[in-house]
Amino acid sequence: TNQAEMLVIRKHKFSLFLTGHNHLYNHMTVDNGRDIILGTGGAPLIAGGAFYGYAIIDQQASGQLVVTVYDINAAAPVDTWSVGPNAP
Repeated sequence: TNQAEMLVIRKHKFSLFLTGHNHLYNHMTVDNGRDIILGTGGAPLIAGGAFYGYAIIDQQASGQLVVTVYDINAAAPVDTWSVGPNAP
């Protein structure tokens, strides 16, 4: 995503900005932690060491989004965090 596109996106309310293709995992802190790069398309992720992984994003009844990132070879999640609905 280029800078001009991000300016348009940031003018609007969003709960989670999910991007991919780069084979890495990165939970960014811009927009109150609402940005994530999750490139889990069959190649190992390269952030924090190579691992094959996936994520589950669960929307709670409250509107909260819970993100859990897994390494398929690990017993526990690699990362878990949440964001609430983006209020007007």
